[in-house]
Amino acid sequence: MTETLDRDELRHLFLFESLGDEQLDWLSAHGEVKDVPAGETVVAEGDEPTCFFVLLSGTLLLSRLAGGEKVAINRTDHVGSYFGATQSYLNTDQASNTYGASVEAITDLRIFQLPADEWGAQVRQWFPMAIHLLDGIFLGMQNSQRLVNAAKQYSQLDRGPFQVVNVHDLLDATLIMLNAKISKQGVRVVS
Repeated sequence: MTETLDRDELRHLFLFESLGDEQLDWLSAHGEVKDVPAGETVVAEGDEPTCFFVLLSGTLLLSRLAGGEKVAINRTDHVGSYFGATQSYLNTDQASNTYGASVEAITDLRIFQLPADEWGAQVRQWFPMAIHLLDGIFLGMQNSQRLVNAAKQYSQLDRGPFQVVNVHDLLDATLIMLNAKISKQGVRVVS
């Protein structure tokens, strides 16, 4: 039999503390408790995000790959910490369709997991205004990141005596920067 959490157990997790009884009952019916032994990877960066997780006990390590090297981002034993399919509730097609980081069990873990698609749909139903605001923030951050990446790529041209460059990428970077600069004047550059 699958183990789950009841209303009172869920209510003790900061993420769920202000939810009503019906919402807590939904979580209890759709989630399950999972035990993960120390050393096991819970989610791997780049994999499809199938579940949303909440830490119940143990210590985990959140890491990302940078230049092929594992970089520790956060180590925590804070009950209620969440990870996994954290963008599953967004309405945008631009949300990540992979896990953005890896999570591994440093000690034995006990986690509460919810299927990403069910969790995302339910959060959108429960909190439509908040989701609208989060969608806007997410898209704004993505646009800012595109501009920063374009500026970085554009500025690399003067870094050495000889470089092989992709002209199409440089043109795209130029158009992104140009669009950001002149859109304030009511002109839109289409790439």
